[in-house]
Amino acid sequence: MNETFSFFSFNKSTDWEKGTATNLQITNEGLSVSQTEKYGIQRVILLADIFRIINRTSENDSERVPMINEFAVGRNGKLYLLDEQANLWMYDYQNENREILFTSGHELFTHHAMIAALDHTLYFADAWGERKIAAYSAVNGQGFWHLNEWNELTLIPLAFTVDEQQIVYVVIPLDIPSPKDGEKVTDISGRIGVICINHAGHVMRLYESTEFRLIHSHKISHLLHRFAITIISENHLVVFDEETNELYAFTETAETNHPIANDTAIQFSGFAADSYRHIYMGNRRHIDIEQEEDERFVLKYNAAGEKIGQIACFRGRVDKILIDRNNKMYLFNREEAMLTILQPQQRTMEHESTQLLQAVYYSSAMDSQATETVWHKLFLDAHIPEETQIRIAYFASDIKNHPFPAWSVPIINPKDALFFEAKGQYLWLKIEFHASEQKTPLLRKLRAYYPRSSYLSYLPAVYQDDKKSQQFLERYLSLFGTFFQEMEEEIESVSKYFDVDTVSGDFVQWLGTWIGIPADEVWSETQLKELIRRSPELYQERGTKQGIEKMVEIYTGERPFIVEYFQYKTMLEVPELKPLVTQLYSANPYTFCVLVQQQVMENEKQRLFVQKILDEQKPAFTEAKLIVLLPWMYMDMHTYLGINTYLSEPTWLSLDHKSTLPYDTLLTDEENNHRLGFHTRIELDSELE
Repeated sequence: MNETFSFFSFNKSTDWEKGTATNLQITNEGLSVSQTEKYGIQRVILLADIFRIINRTSENDSERVPMINEFAVGRNGKLYLLDEQANLWMYDYQNENREILFTSGHELFTHHAMIAALDHTLYFADAWGERKIAAYSAVNGQGFWHLNEWNELTLIPLAFTVDEQQIVYVVIPLDIPSPKDGEKVTDISGRIGVICINHAGHVMRLYESTEFRLIHSHKISHLLHRFAITIISENHLVVFDEETNELYAFTETAETNHPIANDTAIQFSGFAADSYRHIYMGNRRHIDIEQEEDERFVLKYNAAGEKIGQIACFRGRVDKILIDRNNKMYLFNREEAMLTILQPQQRTMEHESTQLLQAVYYSSAMDSQATETVWHKLFLDAHIPEETQIRIAYFASDIKNHPFPAWSVPIINPKDALFFEAKGQYLWLKIEFHASEQKTPLLRKLRAYYPRSSYLSYLPAVYQDDKKSQQFLERYLSLFGTFFQEMEEEIESVSKYFDVDTVSGDFVQWLGTWIGIPADEVWSETQLKELIRRSPELYQERGTKQGIEKMVEIYTGERPFIVEYFQYKTMLEVPELKPLVTQLYSANPYTFCVLVQQQVMENEKQRLFVQKILDEQKPAFTEAKLIVLLPWMYMDMHTYLGINTYLSEPTWLSLDHKSTLPYDTLLTDEENNHRLGFHTRIELDSELE
């Protein structure tokens, strides 16, 4: 009983695009109601709740909350907070853990400093500090580099930011008058520019524009909150002047400026960009809550400074805006000591005409090329969440340009359904999607089968005489027809389950077991697919250095460094080096070391799994030693220049109130200066006479 059907199939975006859609998103995955990313409040953090510090200067203990001047967001949402005494705090709001990183009196930066964070590095820009621009480790406070001058110009940072490549962009005045003896520069005017500093603390380039300047002389203290800078995309940065409401955009090839519409009800503050090249600015205008309604919104602009909307879920004062790599937004209200975190969420868009959360799709005419064709059935592959619905109506006719189709009664959430009284050469479908505020049905695939055929024809004629019972029996037998048809199609397409590029979910793990890869949740689906795809190559190189490198790279995303015995064998023959080399690597000729960067080894579970990979892939009778490289420099430990350590401009260590260990860590022995075999750097610590 193998039925032969023809069908029209909709399973690619090009198939759906032949029809007419309103408020629908068409992708290769299928049809869904259009959604947009809107912000919703995830959390409100009152700084008073996390800074309950006991002040014991009086007989009665009293609670004192420090005033927070500045904040930054680091890895995994950790907050770095700078208070009015130049204490720097780290607060993990997810685990409600607070600790102090820099205590007041360090004199590395003042309470006026601007801060930024990227991964495990903290950046400071401080117009009033001795170190104008500096980078420190967020783990132990070690200084990476600092910069005070460039091209004989004293740096006065007015605003700064850091991109994902660890490039620091700093807004500075370029026309600074030479200070008199013992005096500091307090008034500046003239050109303003942006310098780019790489991860080693060296200036790479300067952005400037003839229009980007200060017409009149200004106090430095008045300029510290006037400018804001953000990165729109790679090599595209934008600076905002809050006094003139001008956006200055800089790219590799051009400089432009765009005015922002002036509104007396808005005092612009905060400035950040998301991954979609949208710019957000807050409003710090002071209002009297008792006398007027709070209409202070975060406004949304495009890269040209044109307003395209506002964030409706938040109202209030904003002094600073930060957006992380996941587009999560952090809004700081210094006046009320409050930090609001906004999370982007997918929201369903309303239909323009009905203002309902729905969409409609009209298919183009499906031509059976035979008049009076009786259409058989409809098959859908769809994901329909709760509170959502798909309704399908149909119409058949021998006239292609039918003026007013008489749609059938809608079929609600069908998987497969028979067509009734669908007779004609052409068939049209009307598909309505009804969504909820956050969820939408997804129609992945649709098939319309023709001509009509059923298992009823295999029964004796007596079962086909009565029209009423015939209709019921035909529908009943269609259940079995669908079952057998799906089974036959599965058998015909069984080969797709053995193609790693087409399967997903449990099938990927199942394929992995065929080549000896255990179904371990530590492997992601992408990693498993790559592992299966490259398994012939990896089995050929099993037990070799190249094979181990590739296996670790598939799991971590970075190729490791492997150090073998022959590479340090000669150092073991030096008595002075042998203890250190043995400690770092090993004196065992059958031991090799695998060096992996810390950023690809987030937790102990991952470290243990990489060690498991090494134990499975190493040659017999050898030992694989896993070493996680820490992102700082320690003598007599695993410190490798250009890998996990970078050298910056050295400075002398002076044990006084200005320097502390481990922040200033260059130790020298001055008594050996100017001696051959020791310090012999001409014009640095040695001179020729």
